Amino acid sequence: SGLQSNPHCLLNMNNNNNSEEKRRRRRKKRRRRRRRKRKKRKQRKRKKRRQRKKRQRKRRRKKRRKRKRTKISKPKELFVINPAGSLYYNWLFIITLPVMYNWTMIIARACFEELQHNYIIYWVILDYTSDVIYLADMLFRTRTGYLEQGLLVKDKKLLMDRYISSFQFRLDFISMLPTDVFYFYFGLDYPEIRLNKLLRIGRLMEFFTRTETKTNYPNIFRIANLIMYILIIIHWNACFFFSFSKYIGFGADDWVYPALDDPDEPAFGEPMRKYAFSLYWSTLTLTTIGETPPPALDSEFLFHVVDFLVGVLVFATIVGNIATMISNMNAAQAQFQARIDNIKQYMQV
Repeated sequence: SGLQSNPHCLLNMNNNNNSEEKRRRRRKKRRRRRRRKRKKRKQRKRKKRRQRKKRQRKRRRKKRRKRKRTKISKPKELFVINPAGSLYYNWLFIITLPVMYNWTMIIARACFEELQHNYIIYWVILDYTSDVIYLADMLFRTRTGYLEQGLLVKDKKLLMDRYISSFQFRLDFISMLPTDVFYFYFGLDYPEIRLNKLLRIGRLMEFFTRTETKTNYPNIFRIANLIMYILIIIHWNACFFFSFSKYIGFGADDWVYPALDDPDEPAFGEPMRKYAFSLYWSTLTLTTIGETPPPALDSEFLFHVVDFLVGVLVFATIVGNIATMISNMNAAQAQFQARIDNIKQYMQV
């Protein structure tokens, strides 16, 4: 009753109620705003995730397309052999073996008939094995790169054109000619029909040059290489001497090879004695360190003169190479001594 009678109290109560309702409304509005903001944030995050996923999918698709295009557009890389690599050097060693075999055995088999007859099966196997290696060497050359402006050329067409247009291809082609078909006409006693196989000597020289640059003892290798060349020359000269003696007649005079049917010296009919005696005669003649019986025929004189000229060249080559080796070995010491002499001269001044 007191409250009803007092109007000021009623007004205050109404104002309080109104202010509380306003506060509640404000709180509700704030909560709604917060909820909306949260929803918007979540939606934005979801959008961002979706966009990221779409971008990633697009990138993956692009990468796949690029891979497919590169697979289609890019040809397979050609396997090219670097001429400065170890594979090239190892192949040179392999091709050197049949070259050395042909240079030593073809002439020996042609001059000493027993050597050809007694081991014909082994010669056939070795001959055709060397032919296979020769053919593989031609294929190897077509895959050997070369430097152009400091870059290794790997184009298949350029490598093929360069090899075919080179002089080496002509030599390789001639060395691969099937001259063995002449066996059907002349018989198996003429292995000299395979002399075209000697044209691959360039590979032998290249292998020795590469080995000289790779070894730690180049001077010793040069001397060994020179001795090998001299032995090959002596070997060929021994074969020529035996064939020349056969042409004139064994035992016709003291200069040629002795008679094969001499009862006092039956060993001269054996194959090993034939080669050993011819090699001994060739060594004495070319090195000019021994005496041989004088020639009797004009052809023998000419043969002996040619042998002496070759022997002089061999001797000069030996002396020149040994002098070069000694000078190279003492080059560092000579340079050091020259500097010491210059210092002494400066100190005296």
